[in-house]
Amino acid sequence: MAGANYLIAMCDVLGFTQLVGTVGLDEIYRTYLALLAEFEPHPIFRIKSDTFEREIVLNRVVFSDTVLLWAPAGETMELLPYVLGQIMVRAVSTMPLRAGLAYGECIIDPAREVYVGQPIIDAYHTERAQEWMGGAFHASCWTEPGFRDLLCQGYQRGAVRYAVPVKAGETRAQVWASSCATSVMSGTFSSRPTTSMIAVARASSSTVLV
Repeated sequence: MAGANYLIAMCDVLGFTQLVGTVGLDEIYRTYLALLAEFEPHPIFRIKSDTFEREIVLNRVVFSDTVLLWAPAGETMELLPYVLGQIMVRAVSTMPLRAGLAYGECIIDPAREVYVGQPIIDAYHTERAQEWMGGAFHASCWTEPGFRDLLCQGYQRGAVRYAVPVKAGETRAQVWASSCATSVMSGTFSSRPTTSMIAVARASSSTVLV
């Protein structure tokens, strides 16, 4: 199977180990089903105007407390950070997520459960390096011409330049935060778009307007 370019997101459910140790399995199961429902429908596809064929533009797979999302390179791949941002907001009170995004060549074969490529590794390390509840883009995302400008324009932009909090010993290479253009007030979340880019730093429990 030939490789192709994808935008990749690796998402981790924060506090999952502690949750398993303190909450009954039935409750975890119900909560996890609610989280997975946020990722429906999947895959997301569009109909090609010339051939009327289905074209997948966003898909995902779940491994325990990790969610892998991918979007094929092209004019619709900005859908991934927008959809992910909204999911992260809705899940914050039940199963908060942290995400790393990367871009490049992968082989993704859901039928055979094969997912390989440097962007998957880069997205994983980008997620693990962060010390907050949020998301960040790996530098590989900006190798696609025009993608950063597309994400950063308008009031519904999906990225904002921000000094992402990182864990001790990690470099601050991830300087572009994922933003869902959502209003955050006193710890409550609303899906109403706003002109301010807002990130919630988990380490300090503070709301930061950028």
